[in-house]
Amino acid sequence: MEKKVILEKKLKREKCNFIKNLILFDYQKTLLKLTIILFIGVIWVIRGSTAPLIVDNSIFRNLFFSDPTGDKTTYNIGISLIAAYIFYLVQVHLPEKKRVKRNLSAFSFAHRHEIYIINQYIVAWQQFFKDEGVCQFHEFEYTLNNNQRGTVNKEFYLETIDELSNCFEQIISSQAFLDSDVAYKEFIIRAKYTIDGCLKYMNDQFPTWSEEILLANDYKEVLAMITQNLKPIQNRLSRIEKYYLKVIEIVPYHGKSETQKLAEKI
Repeated sequence: MEKKVILEKKLKREKCNFIKNLILFDYQKTLLKLTIILFIGVIWVIRGSTAPLIVDNSIFRNLFFSDPTGDKTTYNIGISLIAAYIFYLVQVHLPEKKRVKRNLSAFSFAHRHEIYIINQYIVAWQQFFKDEGVCQFHEFEYTLNNNQRGTVNKEFYLETIDELSNCFEQIISSQAFLDSDVAYKEFIIRAKYTIDGCLKYMNDQFPTWSEEILLANDYKEVLAMITQNLKPIQNRLSRIEKYYLKVIEIVPYHGKSETQKLAEKI
């Protein structure tokens, strides 16, 4: 019974996140509202039209038929709504869409980096909690679906923690952010607060790194908290950039490459 409730909550949460990711920007919300009004206008125009019904039955008559000699007020309003919608689409929506796309291009690198960092943080904790009831920090390497390789060791993990919030801080402090889409700005600010809260919670519960095996009886709840808070942010950024990451292989850490060793010496 408990598993069923958890599954239902998970499906509900995923459905909610899916709907949120369909509409990313403020201009899309406005278009959706106007499209609903347009649909009403189209119904009025069809009802007021003198053209014969394509399908003549009781349902279609009730929905789309009106007295040809009757009042045409709703028909005229419907025509006006359609004309206004077309005007809005050409004069407002399309230019705004281009403007938003142009502004977001300034943050494309930051978006992709944040997607990578969030993905790495979640994978790291999935591995740290690999053994039931304990938390064991350890080093490993992984391969992504785009053939990109990642490494989690103490050094890179500490950098990951810093980058999670710093990346959003750089976006928010940018001059271009002030002129960005309203819904986008709300998302970025909310995402930063969410990540800061998540990191504070994890910092209170666990050290940043430890060579000892730690007890973690509530590891399932902790991992669920990380995933539920960070995954929607990653998914939304992925949809904005059309850049999706997935881990396809995890292997033990083989140490620094010769190139890395040479770079450190230099």
